[in-house]
Amino acid sequence: MKMFRKTIMMILVLLLFSAVTVSAQSVGAVYSNNSVQIDWGSLSISGGSLSTYGSYYSWSRSYATDAWWLPPTMTSYVSDYQAATAVTNASSTSGTPASFNYALSSGATMSLTITASAEAEVSVAGDAFSAEGLAQRGQTYLVGTGGTINFSIDYSFLSQALEATEGYAYGYVRAWAQLRLYNWDTGTYDLIGPPVIEVSQYNITADDFTLAAPFNDDLSLSYDAKAGDYLLFETGVDARSAVQKAVVPIPGAVWLLGSGLLGLVGIRRFRN
Repeated sequence: MKMFRKTIMMILVLLLFSAVTVSAQSVGAVYSNNSVQIDWGSLSISGGSLSTYGSYYSWSRSYATDAWWLPPTMTSYVSDYQAATAVTNASSTSGTPASFNYALSSGATMSLTITASAEAEVSVAGDAFSAEGLAQRGQTYLVGTGGTINFSIDYSFLSQALEATEGYAYGYVRAWAQLRLYNWDTGTYDLIGPPVIEVSQYNITADDFTLAAPFNDDLSLSYDAKAGDYLLFETGVDARSAVQKAVVPIPGAVWLLGSGLLGLVGIRRFRN
């Protein structure tokens, strides 16, 4: 009888260990990789006559965390702002890339490009990571001859690759442009109409998605300006990634078999 009970208990311990192992192990990674770019060198302005006024500003930001969460406040970001230079760069890292459990993000402005990227991957069940990268630039122009001023600039969704067969993945890329007019009464640049925005985002589970090829297009704005107006043209990009690895549930068959074995122990004890 003692040998029988010991055998049953050993089997139950092994079943429990196997179940916990199944529930905690990572079978495969979940990832999200997203990047977007503005081609500053493609900026085209037509109609009326404009001259640049002062230097353009550049601003890059980044964020990464070990949670399915994106920050609600600007204080959470790594930030690089320059009032009169072409180059800014901000980057953030969370987790360990070598262990496939991490988040990376960057925002950067160069002389001819503005880029943002966010990458996150998780291989441990129950873990989550998020990242966001942003970058933007603004240039002020003085209107010499009034008329309809047209602005156009090219953007590219460089990559969007998501794998969420064993969890959850979120990917987001955005390109935007807007115009501001200097207000002599308040001393501020007020937004003229809504920004022009292009967005591609996916929130998937038990699925995957890959951008077939870089998607290229342009952002266009127009404004009926008067001579002497000061117009601030701003454009930027944003990339976000978030991933979470699902916890594999303990198979019901394991619990069923364990219950049956415990029942056998009870019956054997009752008979004795």
